[in-house]
Order: sequence, then C-alpha cells, then structure tokens
Amino acid sequence: MCNDPFQGNVKPLKGQEWKGLYRKVVGRYRIFFLPVFNRQHIEIITIRPRAEKTYR
Repeated sequence: MCNDPFQGNVKPLKGQEWKGLYRKVVGRYRIFFLPVFNRQHIEIITIRPRAEKTYR
C-alpha cells in the first residue's frame, strides 16, 4: 500500500458515517483507511476479518 493504496480491490465506503474512507480487500481481511492526499500518506483506521458485522 506504500506505493499505491488504490491498487487492487479498493472501493470508497458509502454512508455519512464512512465518508472519506476506503476499504481494501486482502484475502479474508478488510483494511479500512483514510487517504491524506496533501501529506501523501494513508491512515489505517482498522483491519477486520470479513464477517457479517465487518461493516456495522
């Protein structure tokens, strides 16, 4: 993710609560992150295994 955090299976999250956040699928895990474009880095919010409660 250092070189290009948007490479691979990455989608923006929907809903007011998730505004500005993206999720990346890595195997059975989901990485939720916030890109900080002006500082050229990302902030990892959480890493969760895929389950029914992942997005709740």
